Amino acid sequence: MKRREFIQAGISLTAFTDCSFGRYNHRDNALKKVFEPIKIGNITIPNRIVFPPISTNYADDEGFVTQRIINFHKHIAEGGIGLSVVGATPVRKDGKMLTNMQMLDDDRYIEGFGQLFETIKQNGSIACIQLIYSGRQTSSTVIGEQPVAASPIPYPGAKETPRELSVQEIKQLVDCFSEAAYRAKMTGADMIELNCSGGYLISGFLSPFSNKRTDKYGGSIENRTRFVREILEETRKKVGKNYPICCKIGANEFIDGGITIVESRENAQILVDSGVDVISVSAGVYGPRYSGIPTKEQGRRCYAYLAREIKDTVDVPVIGLGNILDLTDAEIVLQDGDADMTAIGRALIADPYLISKTKQGKVEEINYCIQCRKCINTVHTPEGMNCSVNENL
Repeated sequence: MKRREFIQAGISLTAFTDCSFGRYNHRDNALKKVFEPIKIGNITIPNRIVFPPISTNYADDEGFVTQRIINFHKHIAEGGIGLSVVGATPVRKDGKMLTNMQMLDDDRYIEGFGQLFETIKQNGSIACIQLIYSGRQTSSTVIGEQPVAASPIPYPGAKETPRELSVQEIKQLVDCFSEAAYRAKMTGADMIELNCSGGYLISGFLSPFSNKRTDKYGGSIENRTRFVREILEETRKKVGKNYPICCKIGANEFIDGGITIVESRENAQILVDSGVDVISVSAGVYGPRYSGIPTKEQGRRCYAYLAREIKDTVDVPVIGLGNILDLTDAEIVLQDGDADMTAIGRALIADPYLISKTKQGKVEEINYCIQCRKCINTVHTPEGMNCSVNENL
């Protein structure tokens, strides 16, 4: 939706007074930090903007990459994104939370991912992929069996209780993550990201709310981080010491007895000590309070303060996210020192060319995200993710 269309529709522009028309106007050349390159490991990223790992449900019924997925990421890369993260990719079939997620648990998926990563890189972006296992945050309807987790504790508001993983099953999942990471590298991904946030399996082990185990995987922070440390150790063996690895963490779960920022600072340092090259900072879990996909009411740049806490703790680049809706939001986060990079998700779904249009001074042509959450509400449908603003998905 363009600015004049907001006015014609009678929609207030108050929410946009601190964006492209506000604190950092594109015409005064104040958008400087967002266009600076940055190094992560041995990779140079051309600017500080990240397209985060957004699930689309665009794969086919067997988990193969489709032309629709390739086209989606092609437009994002063409639009000028620095780092493009392909959305959550399960490392095993029973790790899906949606019916049509792209898979990387077998070599038969390599060809499709090769085309996807090549398309991203040919259009000027660095290609990354997020690896995930849903754990308790799926259902038997989706995976055909009882979900598994660190402990038999459902996520807030869930109707289905997961089964506790055995130690042997944990070891098998460590191998699944490391093998998927190796496939990603061999297929052309420049780096990988592990989803350690949002109540999914890895964060389920990290959280004292969802991990009540009494063995070596539960109790102390050392024990609750053991699963992810084992994944990192095995992954590093397979991808090599110079291959960049990112971890996306949930800095605050916003639930009683869950992960707090105090514990997240310690977790972040443990991850860095285990060889992580960059940390992306999210927050929340699915449930009655704030989630990793913040609402309009939470305000712009709502999780930047959490990224700052992690940035002040570790000596690797930190990615901030949460209602960053344009380059001005991103510039503010960077200029204020809250993060080294910023992720723009829903705004780039609405207009994949937001970055290039802003850089060219064509902000009047931008189709702005209206935060209606249609993209979130449609991702579970057979048609996959859709958008009220972008009719070309």
